[in-house]
Amino acid sequence: MKCNLFLKASALFCLWAISSVGAHCQTISGLIIDKNNNPIAYSTIELLSAKDSTFLKGTISDNDGKFSITSSPNIGIIRVSFIGYNTVYQNYNDTDKDEMVIRMFESATQLEEVVIRRNLPQYRMTKSGMQTNVAGTILSKAGTADDVLKYIPSLRKIENGYDVFGKGSPLIYINGKKVMDLSELDRLSSDNISNIELISDPGTEYDATITSVVKIKTIRKVGDGFGLNYRQVYAQAHKASFQEQLDVNYRKSSFDIFGTLYLDQTNNRQEQRGIQVVNNEILIELKSSMLIESSSNNLKGSIGLNYEVNDNHSIGASYSGSVPTYSFGGWNSTMDILKNNTISERIDNIFTSQGKKRSTHDLNAYYTGMINKIKIDWNGDMFLRKGGNTQVSEELEMISNNDERTIETMYNYDTRLYATKLSLSRPIWKGNLMVGGEYTDISRQSHYQISQISDELPSSTDDEVKESNIAGFASYAFTKDKLQVNAGIRFERVESKYYDTGTFSAIQSKRYQNLFPHLSISLPIKATNLMFSYTAKAQRPSYSMLSGNIQYNDRYTYQGGNPLLQPTTVHTLAATLSYKWIQFYANWRYYKNAFYQCVEPYKQGSDITIFAFRNIPNYQSMYAGFSLSPKIGCWRPMLDVWVKKQNFEVESEGINHKYNTPIAFLVFNNAIQIYDDFIVNIDMDFNTRGHSTAIRWEPNGGVNIGVYKSFFNNSLSINVQWKDILATNRGSNWMIYGKREIYKWNYSDTRKVMITVRYKFNVTNSKYKGTGAGKEEKSRL
Repeated sequence: MKCNLFLKASALFCLWAISSVGAHCQTISGLIIDKNNNPIAYSTIELLSAKDSTFLKGTISDNDGKFSITSSPNIGIIRVSFIGYNTVYQNYNDTDKDEMVIRMFESATQLEEVVIRRNLPQYRMTKSGMQTNVAGTILSKAGTADDVLKYIPSLRKIENGYDVFGKGSPLIYINGKKVMDLSELDRLSSDNISNIELISDPGTEYDATITSVVKIKTIRKVGDGFGLNYRQVYAQAHKASFQEQLDVNYRKSSFDIFGTLYLDQTNNRQEQRGIQVVNNEILIELKSSMLIESSSNNLKGSIGLNYEVNDNHSIGASYSGSVPTYSFGGWNSTMDILKNNTISERIDNIFTSQGKKRSTHDLNAYYTGMINKIKIDWNGDMFLRKGGNTQVSEELEMISNNDERTIETMYNYDTRLYATKLSLSRPIWKGNLMVGGEYTDISRQSHYQISQISDELPSSTDDEVKESNIAGFASYAFTKDKLQVNAGIRFERVESKYYDTGTFSAIQSKRYQNLFPHLSISLPIKATNLMFSYTAKAQRPSYSMLSGNIQYNDRYTYQGGNPLLQPTTVHTLAATLSYKWIQFYANWRYYKNAFYQCVEPYKQGSDITIFAFRNIPNYQSMYAGFSLSPKIGCWRPMLDVWVKKQNFEVESEGINHKYNTPIAFLVFNNAIQIYDDFIVNIDMDFNTRGHSTAIRWEPNGGVNIGVYKSFFNNSLSINVQWKDILATNRGSNWMIYGKREIYKWNYSDTRKVMITVRYKFNVTNSKYKGTGAGKEEKSRL
């Protein structure tokens, strides 16, 4: 297997390294790029006669900057033009076999970006997804990148990030750099965004766990000098929260240095009510209510630099870190315990948690360049993080015997990651070949200690996971007439070693070798575009899911991980049909060896419930939906509707359950441009009752209103938002599993007023081109 794989990889490398296959002499093809090797879409390519410069034939470059012209054999001149760039003339001879690579340079009298983009289509299908133009549209006045993303069809804002319908949480990039902190989206002003591309079927150059990607491209700024961007946010719910951010940038010729300082003080309040039923020989019913409050401070900073050695080579590095701050939280709760419908106990609980935040470090370095026709991208990463918490649970039984119990637990973790990634690409025949590799080395130590020892209490644990992931990938993308094809394969070898109190555990250690193929086909027909794709991906459990720690919540509820948890392989067939501002999409997913969260007895026959994770052999799900995004005068609505139906069945404690209720989602966002610098937003979302794995989510929805106004030629802007004005956003759900039923009603204080004030002076966007390595592993950590 290894030998065959090596031979295949060697053959691919040799195919790349040899001279490109000569196209038929009647076909002229090439690639249009800027000085930073980025493709230039929609540039005009004209074939002129060598004798008298008479126009013979013409075309425009596609989204990847590629073009082809069919012509009779001759010697001629290629003329390439695009607004904001100097026109390029290049001789062409029919004996030339290689594809042309034509580089364009910005004009000294470059037009404003809003003028260039205004007449481009709002939405446009690409070979791997859909691109939304922002510059020159009402979206450029939305406020921040976070405000713009909710207007991307099939992309939905959720509590802890974003969700792509039928794909899960996307990987997000800004100018090729991975977004590790979602507050970066708040820090990017919408009027600095050129376009956003949603890739619903990422190719083999991405980690096998990445199921969707969002690429945000900013407007290229010209000129040197110092830039400043200051932002302050005030949010008022039951308690107030604050954010402050300062961005600075200095650019001189080919040198660029940038930095950010960010501070926030967050106060949260959450109400929960719960019912927990255990159907043992004695029917036990727990009814609880609690008020949860937390407070935290975060101080983060980053600094980076870029240097463009020449038109073909660029290098850079960036560092992000945080200093120790505090986080504190806890709750007051009351729990009634009923046995056979008669109350037997009442427990008052005071729970406190003190976070241990330590310095974090994230270092990235990159090189990007072009040698002849070979494009090179290299990234290296180092990621270090430590933390933990101390929790104290004071319980007092109020009815039977006034029993008091105090449980103190301490948890600490220490993680590190080193990663590197190299990709090489070059034009071959009518397309582009890419090959590359990625290596990640990870270590995570965790230590959990509990103050009391008892058969009915979790025990202390000390475990460590060491994991290495080596990957190789190859893909080829080409265009034949209007047909666009992208095919590739990725090989990953993952080895995980588990140590329990310093002793290696062979049973809990794992080794995987997998191939992940990818194929996408796109066919534009006038204003209509059809796209079909097949992908194989992996879902790997987070390191907290793999931990052997068992956390004490109360005397009837624990939660923990499962070191024996296996990764899931996901096969997806997807189809998309788009026509102007209308999109229809559907996909089918098959999950092999799927993992999910469940509830079980802590020990056989026990009344104590533990939240745990398990694998099942397989299950299937289907998704279908549509998106409407017209522009009607000053009104810019977007309606997303989609439905998920799964076939999920599990047996536990001798009882079989089916979790197959479909769930529907609706998102209706509206932007109304009163004036050029005055925008009103009215956004709504709703979901029906339905299942996702073993959890049944209850109906949920909310309404948000926002007003954006800028002053002094956009130097100063104010954004006022009223979130969840009806206070209807919930996270309520049921879990019925085996002999247990658990219901949770939740309200997370989502109704709030937010005021954002932003001031910017001579802002220039960073030229940073680092894309990072080991990105998915950072998220798992």
